[in-house]
Amino acid sequence: MNPLSIAQVIVGHLKQQDALSLINSNIFIQRVPPNTTLPYLRVIVDKMASQTYDQHPADTHAVMKLTLVCNLSDGSEQLIAIHNAITTQLNKKQLVFQNQTNQRLIQCWHEHTHQPDVEHDRIELTSDWQIRSI
Repeated sequence: MNPLSIAQVIVGHLKQQDALSLINSNIFIQRVPPNTTLPYLRVIVDKMASQTYDQHPADTHAVMKLTLVCNLSDGSEQLIAIHNAITTQLNKKQLVFQNQTNQRLIQCWHEHTHQPDVEHDRIELTSDWQIRSI
């Protein structure tokens, strides 16, 4: 699996969640279009590496960064609420990736959330995730 395929599965899953209705039309992979309204979520998946495990010889490991950007005027409550909803939807969950040739599970683990970054009229929160595709 490549990083784009994994990111597409994660974005597709997040866009279907009612708890994320505030951002489900503003979830992007890698790049955010200019003049995008806030709030939005940027998903970056990289550092793919195959690892061999006894039970799953074809596991693929990746690192994901989720960056949530909100209006500063909306306050940190909105940022925290959306971030918590994302974490609830992804952390330790199994998502199914299926294409024409096979089906694989994607497992996500929340690793670390950075301190919020305030710039002009926006507040940004980035979290690091580990992903395993089996």
